[in-house]
Amino acid sequence: MSLLDLALGVCGTLNANVLVTLKTYNGFTQTPGGPRVPTFINTTIMAQVQELTTNQLKHMDDLNMSGLLHNIWCAATLHASDRASKIGGDHIVMADGTDWLVVHVKEQFTDGWCSAVIQKQTS
Repeated sequence: MSLLDLALGVCGTLNANVLVTLKTYNGFTQTPGGPRVPTFINTTIMAQVQELTTNQLKHMDDLNMSGLLHNIWCAATLHASDRASKIGGDHIVMADGTDWLVVHVKEQFTDGWCSAVIQKQTS
């Protein structure tokens, strides 16, 4: 059993795990008019989503990040935007249809799970 499975089981008794859609950035396509349109690979995953703690909110404020922010833990590799590597800009779509952008990867573990900060996107 993985550490994430154990943690999700314990945390899930207090805060339900949720089924979300992970939209992994997969480059872009060039439209005939010129603008680039990002493309994504959609995967359904189970995740634990929680509010940020006071200390985490202060840290995000020091990084000049604002808006509605949450923690997410999941058995997937998440990427925040990294222009130099041309990766990232992954999105999480909740069951209610809200779209969240991965803005900060806190922990990435070799056994395939990740902890990140996500930010709610407006239409």
